[in-house]
Amino acid sequence: MADVAQEQLGQHKYRVLMELGEGGTAHVFLAVARGPSGFNKLVVLKALKRSLAGDKDFRRMFMNEARLSARLNHPNIVQVNEVIEQEGLPVIVMQYLEGRPLLDVINRAGDTLSLAMHLQIICDSLSGLHYSHELCDYDGTPLQVVHRDMTPHNVFVTFDGQVKLLDFGIAKLSGSVAETQAGVLKGKLRYMPPEQIMGEPVDRRTDVYAVGVMLWEAVTGVKMWRALSEATIMNRVLEGQIPAPSTERPDVDPELERIVVKALSTNASERYPTAIELQSEIEAYMISHKMAVGTREIGAFVSELFTDFRQEAKKAIEEKLAREGSLNWSDNVPITIAESATVSLRSKELLVPHRKQRWELILWTVGMSILGALLFFFAAKKQAARPQTVASGAAAQLTIPSLEGSAISNPKRAINLRISASPASAKILIDGRELAGNPVNFAVAGDGSTHSLSIQASEFKSRTLNLVYDREQDVVVALEPNVAATSPSSKQLHQSRPSPASAAGGLQSAKNECEPPYFVDERGIKHFKPGCI
Repeated sequence: MADVAQEQLGQHKYRVLMELGEGGTAHVFLAVARGPSGFNKLVVLKALKRSLAGDKDFRRMFMNEARLSARLNHPNIVQVNEVIEQEGLPVIVMQYLEGRPLLDVINRAGDTLSLAMHLQIICDSLSGLHYSHELCDYDGTPLQVVHRDMTPHNVFVTFDGQVKLLDFGIAKLSGSVAETQAGVLKGKLRYMPPEQIMGEPVDRRTDVYAVGVMLWEAVTGVKMWRALSEATIMNRVLEGQIPAPSTERPDVDPELERIVVKALSTNASERYPTAIELQSEIEAYMISHKMAVGTREIGAFVSELFTDFRQEAKKAIEEKLAREGSLNWSDNVPITIAESATVSLRSKELLVPHRKQRWELILWTVGMSILGALLFFFAAKKQAARPQTVASGAAAQLTIPSLEGSAISNPKRAINLRISASPASAKILIDGRELAGNPVNFAVAGDGSTHSLSIQASEFKSRTLNLVYDREQDVVVALEPNVAATSPSSKQLHQSRPSPASAAGGLQSAKNECEPPYFVDERGIKHFKPGCI
């Protein structure tokens, strides 16, 4: 009986309030947890997308994050409460934090974010990072954790001044069942050292380099690499052309620049060997220059910076909690990881609608269906009189005619897709219809529908991929040369050496083939081209 009661309690333990965000592999939701004697607590649920549940690699990567996150227990790392499975999907239950990512703080604060405060936030993140690097298994064996995605996006600053590391989703873990495949890039390129770009083994010094980039940006006040293309960034990093902070800001303190340059060494053996040593250097610099900043000061600054956000979030949560408080927990239903377009467009909740809301939802769905049918009818008439060629132009947004008038399109969920193909002469087709230009940039409805992306070019092997309209994407596809079409004949092999002009043209052609120096596979993972790095 006790086991049955516990199972039933687990089914009704969490009730989702609202969606907080969506990534490439998971949905993140705010939920309320039920406890004994009317105890309720806000938590965050991170659930693997149902569309990826059948992919062994994505599932293993998600479970790897869950297994690792459950072991991490440090003041500067977000706490994981438990890992549950619902309808065959893994769900990570985490503590709810009130605050914003460091990236948002930097973007909103601008020059008002002092160097001292920025350095203190980085120091606190280094404390949590070092803890993860030192983590051992239960038998004392070092787990050799490497975060591999240390960026301002994954450093969270709460409204009371605490700093927490987020998202160990692509962390390397010794003995992991989801080890990186050769040639696969995981993480954000701008924060990657050479060994990570090349797909070579990584260790804690990989994370030290990423923090070095964050330091560079804190010291200069601008983004490292600015608007350079990913191909250019890769080449410069691999060639050791890392700009010193003083090239961007001549008045940088030489002592602070030395710390940044050492952290950014392209030779891993010349970097700080541990995160704690980099943290100690920064703290010593701050002490010598009287730059002490307290947690309370950071909290007050971030809290005031996002006053509007806090008020809106508080109001939304209170309204959701008030609604939930009017319902009996016995009326609740188990968490259903649903990715229904109807549910997501209306409430973005995972839960099956509560009983008292179902008739309201049915009426809303019927009304939207009728409205969608009318929109489709008028759009189809308009489409019949419109040419089928998609407009091109650097500043113009392209619209795929086959999507216009779609009953499930929603202007509020419009997303941008950017597609580029190599060679430059390649044709880009969506569902068999050619788009004008290469690269192309167009807006579509983010409805989760799947479309066929085809890339074709003379003397190259065509490629066809599935493109899901679920988020903004940069899709880069590189075609492989058709060996039969490009292999030189015996007559060509005996021809005289090409002139300098033709040789230069061939060199330029080869260079174009490496722009960009990587391609993206069917699952959206980048692979570098062996001859381009």
